[in-house]
Amino acid sequence: MSLENFSTHELEKEIAKRNKSDVPIALENPNFEKLIITCKEHITVMSGGSYCDNDDEHYIYETAMEAVYGSDIWLGVNKQMR
Repeated sequence: MSLENFSTHELEKEIAKRNKSDVPIALENPNFEKLIITCKEHITVMSGGSYCDNDDEHYIYETAMEAVYGSDIWLGVNKQMR
């Protein structure tokens, strides 16, 4: 079996698995659509003079993490916090 048949992302996942590491690996093709929408909504609310919920930063952070690592990122994060 040749390593040339595997993407860098697949190899990184396998190495992490073999190391039994809980360190997440970024998606090969992140999807930033939801992050862009969330950021635009935040800016719209701020520019309209409306009250900005302190949770907005948290929502943006969560959306960014899911865009880069996938929606199952929280399974690993929660596992590490135990």
